[in-house]
Amino acid sequence: MTAVQHLPAAERIARPWRNGGGVTRDVAVFPPGAGDGDFVWRASIATIDTAGPFSAFPGVDRLLLPLAGALSLTIDRDSARRLQPGDPAFAFPGEAAVTGAPVGGACTVLNIMARRGLVRTQVEHGTQIRASADHMLLLATEQTAVCLGGERFDLAPHDALLLGAGDATAAASVIAALFCNTL
Repeated sequence: MTAVQHLPAAERIARPWRNGGGVTRDVAVFPPGAGDGDFVWRASIATIDTAGPFSAFPGVDRLLLPLAGALSLTIDRDSARRLQPGDPAFAFPGEAAVTGAPVGGACTVLNIMARRGLVRTQVEHGTQIRASADHMLLLATEQTAVCLGGERFDLAPHDALLLGAGDATAAASVIAALFCNTL
């Protein structure tokens, strides 16, 4: 296993959405420093407090995982879907016409984007995670301790750990895990 990177939520910088409708905070981007046009995968957290369209990302597969509050999501003018914490990650193509509206107040979502044809992503919830992946991102959904290879990491809500290639086992009270494998 390669070195574990601790990615504290408190150190994330807000950046505007491409459509100007809000802000997001990158949790991790691969390759490091990549922008909207050249990332292979990206994980970010956004707070949605008003209804509006999502930015288009042609050629990108997206996953949304609700972290707090509820979101009504409409894709290509189909019936609205309600997403809330505890639901599985919701997948949709980045080129789809998507609008979102928070239900009953602001909501927070984990937004995963992966360049189609380059990488496959998978998101899981759990207290025991064991996986072999090119990249593994563990996101704490609450104050928790994560144990990796005998080392303990104390995480605040939305802190993350980024692991490189290799087998990893994590034990924590509540985490969301992103696994990225090159195709």
